[in-house]
Amino acid sequence: MKISKYLNEDSKGFENDVRMKKYPELEKLAMKLARDLGYEINRKTENLKSDMPYKAQYVLERIIDILQDAV
Repeated sequence: MKISKYLNEDSKGFENDVRMKKYPELEKLAMKLARDLGYEINRKTENLKSDMPYKAQYVLERIIDILQDAV
């Protein structure tokens, strides 16, 4: 299963988010980086042999864990 939520959208659905109004340049950058990472995860896990049925989601969750520990 691929990561797909929001990958084809810039910031739709986030226009009313307080962060979007206060720091639009940073929110757009964050959305772009998230989208780029999602595409890269999908690309690299697509043909990877694994018993895990949700390879892309697993990789994304691990990246989130790693980055949260770094903050």
